[in-house]
Amino acid sequence: MNKPTNIRFTRAAILFGVLAAIMALLPALLIDEQSYFGYDIIFGKELVDLDFFGLGSVASARLVFNVWALLAYGLPLVGVGILVFSPKLSVLSFVAFVASIILLVMLPENVEIKTVLLGAENFVEVDWSLGYGAILAMLFSGLAGLATLRLSFK
Repeated sequence: MNKPTNIRFTRAAILFGVLAAIMALLPALLIDEQSYFGYDIIFGKELVDLDFFGLGSVASARLVFNVWALLAYGLPLVGVGILVFSPKLSVLSFVAFVASIILLVMLPENVEIKTVLLGAENFVEVDWSLGYGAILAMLFSGLAGLATLRLSFK
């Protein structure tokens, strides 16, 4: 493969990898008619907090920090970093993009809601469905993976 083609595939992989990570700003998971952004899933979000007369929380529900979501949206940036700093290791970049796709597919199964009722903590599993942000992130990670695969086999 000649150098201009190599540069085009590298730039395409970088663009798609960055776009995959940016998809954390779009709705990632849905339940009924409510959607939650990727960054809400990653860093957590207060869903409900019942505080009667300012006496303290009686009941609350929240999304807690999720390492799997952080990896799902962060691995494309790792793949881009590998391509930028060491293009000869494009196979590792391909692995990062594929791992991101796998984690995004598994995301609905790995996100739970933490509930607290009168001091008793429980984790509730919810029947999530993937939002368009997660689907686009999978698409962009796949395209970046194909571009890096093409770079790997010259």
